[in-house]
Amino acid sequence: MQKKIFQTVAKISLASLLLATLVFQFSAPPAEAGSFIGMLDSMTRLKINEQAAHTFNFTLPAGIGWDSTGNTDDIIIDFPTSFSMVTGWSTIDFFLGDTEGGIGTTVTTYAVLETAGSLVYPSCLGAGANDAVVAIDTTNMDFGFRRCTGASDLGSGIAWLIYTWVGAMVNPAAPGSAMIRLSMTDEGVAAAHGGTLAVGITSDDQV
Repeated sequence: MQKKIFQTVAKISLASLLLATLVFQFSAPPAEAGSFIGMLDSMTRLKINEQAAHTFNFTLPAGIGWDSTGNTDDIIIDFPTSFSMVTGWSTIDFFLGDTEGGIGTTVTTYAVLETAGSLVYPSCLGAGANDAVVAIDTTNMDFGFRRCTGASDLGSGIAWLIYTWVGAMVNPAAPGSAMIRLSMTDEGVAAAHGGTLAVGITSDDQV
């Protein structure tokens, strides 16, 4: 009986993951001129209603840099509202890293500000070298990352990791494919680059 239950759970999980793959292949919007490359969200849990930490990995388009000139370059992660979040974020909840060429450069999270309804960025005043600030919209499930100091290389593109140390995002209540939008405001131009990725939320992730 127990073996049969495990087999059933495994089939449900596999079906959900296959559905997520199909939805991503057929429902994702057309590629943009400035599309992010190799977008990936590695989650610690895929089960419905479970808290999960997210590690995002993506490469900026060639020739595009996340720099601090005018403090107008923002990377935005937009979760669907089927997710929910625990409030009370702090600077230790985020790790930002440049992994271009296999050489990691840590970008320090200088300040975090939570607001409801829109992204409001903390001040960069007093930020040190390679610092960034994080804005969080607790209503629309948006995270914005603004470079305060330093700049990424404008060469072949940058791979960035954005990691939440604390499992403060709660998965949707129903299994299926969740579409997460990544975008970049480049020199003040909103959504100049970006893309959409799909994650498969399952009824159970323990087999």
